[in-house]
Amino acid sequence: MGVKVTNNAFGTLSAGISSSATTITLDSGQGAKFPTLSTDDFFFATIIDTSNNLEIVKITARSTDSLTAVRAQDNTSARAFSIGDRIELRPTAALFESLSTPDDATTSSKGIASFSSDNFAVGSGAVTIKDLGVATAEIQANAVTAAKFNADVISGQTELATEPADTDEFLVSDAGVIKRIDYSLIKSASFVGFKAFASANQTISGSTSTQVTFGGELFDVGSNFASNAFVAPSDGKYLFFTQINVGALGSTSADVKFSHTVAGGSTFTGSATRMGPMDTSSRDGKFGLTTVLDMTQNSSVTVFIFLFSGKTLYGDSTGGNSGTFFGGFKIG
Repeated sequence: MGVKVTNNAFGTLSAGISSSATTITLDSGQGAKFPTLSTDDFFFATIIDTSNNLEIVKITARSTDSLTAVRAQDNTSARAFSIGDRIELRPTAALFESLSTPDDATTSSKGIASFSSDNFAVGSGAVTIKDLGVATAEIQANAVTAAKFNADVISGQTELATEPADTDEFLVSDAGVIKRIDYSLIKSASFVGFKAFASANQTISGSTSTQVTFGGELFDVGSNFASNAFVAPSDGKYLFFTQINVGALGSTSADVKFSHTVAGGSTFTGSATRMGPMDTSSRDGKFGLTTVLDMTQNSSVTVFIFLFSGKTLYGDSTGGNSGTFFGGFKIG
């Protein structure tokens, strides 16, 4: 692919051409004197009339004695020529420039960016391609093996000292096909969970459903618990547990339930339990309740208690000592 030449090629026009004609026909048998052209090959020719007016043309195809030409090359102007005018393969500036800069080197799509001193260094009889001298390298399939993949390709790069961003990409082999994948698709799920406790006693009126108050937190990973309610940060299944400590439950009974409010929708009883009456009037009652709820993002869960007569829920400002608590975490 590129410029072609032959020695002493010449011919004469078998028909006149206008200044815009792109087909030049030679006298019979003369086309064989000129180069044979494959795809993307070409040669430069000079047309001369009897008054020595000339035009340089670029021949991009030859079929026997018919030449396909690009007119007005190498700072010459297109003009009309007559039958019998001469066409020759002469040395031209365009020819030598093409020989010093191959087509592959004139584009940024492949090969050498350009044949200039910015991209090459010559010394001690060797030619060295400088950094950035190659635009895009075309490497044969399977040519890069493990033995040729230097460790410093990785170790020489800047270390990422923090967790990657969700949109950072990794290379994986999918059944032998190299693909990119976002970190968000392969990272482990973050833990979401909390445990809150009653930091003070709470008075509960009889025959009334009352929301239990949890004034302290032992932990809240994800900051999803506030104002006595847990709000789901994402769709999924969540496990919840609670213990309610009622002072001197005695002869009365109590119901404890999880209240599940769907985001933008209705409120449901997630799970409930009943306790009481006790064997003595002074005996405290402790209720334990656990459930798993399938929640949508921004749905919430709270704890309610119903006492048939007024009592006090025991709390403690030291979270580990409080007998009334509420917790949960995401399980899937």
